[in-house]
Amino acid sequence: MGAAFHQWRGQVIVNQEGDSISWSPAHVRGGKIYIESRKLRNIRNVKTSDLGPDENDLVALDSVLERVRQASDDQRARTESGRK
Repeated sequence: MGAAFHQWRGQVIVNQEGDSISWSPAHVRGGKIYIESRKLRNIRNVKTSDLGPDENDLVALDSVLERVRQASDDQRARTESGRK
């Protein structure tokens, strides 16, 4: 069974990790994209709920992606320091 896209007539943000697919409606406010942290719970082991969702359960996508980038950089640094 594939991902179920409930009644949403807008754009979605989709994340696939291995065999798991999760998604959230994309909400645009003030030129920024927000996702629902209960729908798209984590991206590359970064929990979206850790980024302080607002009262509507929304988290700025750019904040999530920045945290993912930081985590990837940290992992890369640990891997490289282990090779020396």
